[in-house]
Amino acid sequence: MSITINKAKQNIIHKINKALGEKIAQESDLVMPSDYNLGDFTYPCFILSKRLKKAPDVIATELSAKIKSCQTVKSVSATGPYLNFNLQPKKLMQVLEDINDNYGRHTFGKNKKIMVEFAQANTHKSFHIGHLRNIIVGESVCRILENAGYAVIRVNYQGDIGMHIAKCLWGITKLPTQLEQVLNSKDINAKVEFLAQAYVKGSGSFEKSQKIKKEIIEINNKIYASDNAIDSLYHQTRKWSLQYLDKIYKRLGVKFDRLYFESETFKPGKDMVEKGIKKNFFQISRDAVIFVGSKHGLHDRVFINSEGNATYEAKEMALAALQLAEFNPDLIIHVVGKEQTEYFKVVTKALEY
Repeated sequence: MSITINKAKQNIIHKINKALGEKIAQESDLVMPSDYNLGDFTYPCFILSKRLKKAPDVIATELSAKIKSCQTVKSVSATGPYLNFNLQPKKLMQVLEDINDNYGRHTFGKNKKIMVEFAQANTHKSFHIGHLRNIIVGESVCRILENAGYAVIRVNYQGDIGMHIAKCLWGITKLPTQLEQVLNSKDINAKVEFLAQAYVKGSGSFEKSQKIKKEIIEINNKIYASDNAIDSLYHQTRKWSLQYLDKIYKRLGVKFDRLYFESETFKPGKDMVEKGIKKNFFQISRDAVIFVGSKHGLHDRVFINSEGNATYEAKEMALAALQLAEFNPDLIIHVVGKEQTEYFKVVTKALEY
């Protein structure tokens, strides 16, 4: 807050206490009036009513008659139970003179690091309004923290592996003509629109037959295994998505200190869970590996599925370990939807082990 404003508030409180004959009023009691025409600050006299055994409007009227104008205060008036103060124009001008690049900055976050993870758009899928909202919220949180003196680390965790990729790649194999067209195109938007079309086709076909479902699951396993049969198409289409997302981030004026990917967390995540099995932190259930959250008042969640692949939960554990190892922040903030609350409670509890 402006030094001038602080001094003005101190002056006003001193005048109120002098008129009362004792130190009762505090700077924190001063508020902005609901109607700016009433003044620059107002003091609600409800605070004094019980102690002075008078109605607050009576107290406001009596104080307004006692308090005189000065170099700081231009006028004092009572409006019902509120005691209003107008500052001198010269004093208000000094407030404007106080405004510079450091105006409103704080230092209580000095020497502390906070990591903010946001955006989290997936490759091979459309960028939608939810991602935009997440970026706006995440970047706003970063700027508020920076203004408070914290060293902020901006990171983005992007899903570049998983069933949504497999569905997209399966869809691509069913659209050979369109694939040939985009391969000959330099328009990144056209390529991403094609990926979205392929994903919709794959996603819509997944539950239509066991044969298609099996084919998509097989593609998913090949992606995890870096199978040569699918690796080239996977990396090429992944590159298209990342180029498109980078274009969006630049347009929004957002930069990240680190881009994390699920493709770099699934192996270490699986290793962490498998080590946890040996220590009885995780247990095998129906060919999958689960964390028994019900022991902790949470719900049970799968960390390695029946296909032997790490789930989001296991990847999240590896991500946390990676983030702590690389940046060692004092705090990590995940900008996510409220519906992910229970998910993060389970992952956090699993990380305690």
